[in-house]
Amino acid sequence: MPEEKQPIVDEPVPTLPNLPDLTPPLPTVTPEKETNPAPLTGEGTNEKPYLFMWNEHKEYEKEFIQNLIDRAGSDKTEVIAIFMIRENGTLTGNLQTASKIKFTKKENDYAFSILHTYTSENDPLYPNGINSEENSNDESQPEEPLPEVGPIYTATELKRMVMEKENEISEISLNIKIAKSEYNKQKSELENTTIYSKLDGVVKNVLSIDDENLSTKPILVVSSGGGYLVQGRIGEFDLDNIKIGQKVEVQSFENGTFAEGTVEKISTYPLTGSYYTGTGNSNVSYYPYTIRIGEDANFKEGEYVMLKLVSEQPKTNSFYMASAFILSENGKNYAYVAGENNRLEKREVKIGKNMYGMMEIRKRHHKRRPNCVSLWKSNQRRGCYARCLNRRIV
Repeated sequence: MPEEKQPIVDEPVPTLPNLPDLTPPLPTVTPEKETNPAPLTGEGTNEKPYLFMWNEHKEYEKEFIQNLIDRAGSDKTEVIAIFMIRENGTLTGNLQTASKIKFTKKENDYAFSILHTYTSENDPLYPNGINSEENSNDESQPEEPLPEVGPIYTATELKRMVMEKENEISEISLNIKIAKSEYNKQKSELENTTIYSKLDGVVKNVLSIDDENLSTKPILVVSSGGGYLVQGRIGEFDLDNIKIGQKVEVQSFENGTFAEGTVEKISTYPLTGSYYTGTGNSNVSYYPYTIRIGEDANFKEGEYVMLKLVSEQPKTNSFYMASAFILSENGKNYAYVAGENNRLEKREVKIGKNMYGMMEIRKRHHKRRPNCVSLWKSNQRRGCYARCLNRRIV
């Protein structure tokens, strides 16, 4: 019996989805400025972004972003593109992920922000689904871009901001350590009400409970011996009148206490700044010197005192006169003395050394009589009567 032949049935051939119409991107650029890879379509705007097939591990390099913005036009500073990652790297592969990104030029750098992300349900290449025929009657939903979140920063700005935050954290950590150390110190002082001196000595000062300086000054001062050091200063014209080991009288301005000290050190360098105190010559330099006083003196640290150098005056026939009563004219020095009938006369004098503002009178002219020197100032009118000091000019 002849074998029956089976009818041949044509099996349906799987059809590929209809690819969308990929209009070439505009504007056209020269090959050397073309991006690699080149966009499939689009114009770089939000309505018509550039469309790219992308790789999961491929980065957005600076040169690529620059060429992409140049493609949009020479006057453009930003461009928008969609980057798709599909199975097998083909247009017909299922969509894995896609992002709509805006690139912005900022001076010599570039920044980017993600505007929208896509899934298989809203494939940017097939907005109506893979089977376009079955979904041809579906109304496509308008794309709702995600809002931009926060400001846009470049990589350089992000790096700088990270360094600033790290510095802030380090400073805060250091402040915490200092605060902990101070806290432990204060806690120890509260727990231990007995305070021990770190040196052996004599109590020099104790504040009372009612003292207004109790919060700013030490309650108790202990001296370990050695006395006090006093800082003084002397004019350059008086340096010859002071020497190491010389005695100095010290008087307190606060309570008038007297003490005797000894010059211990004389500086060879003048003080800087203005130290003119209103007496003597304001244009001279002042040199500091140090005086040591015994620990028995009743002084306090930081108080002001008055100093007086003690010197043995050699026997001399010289006479000293206040510099204010000596007149200098044309390189010569004059003083008014009591003449005949006890009236003032202008006499030329030779002056010597200066002893704390007192000028040594070495010689006078016109020795007609041993008249005394006047206390009247030289700018008073001539002819007035003199007040005698009972001291002669020799």
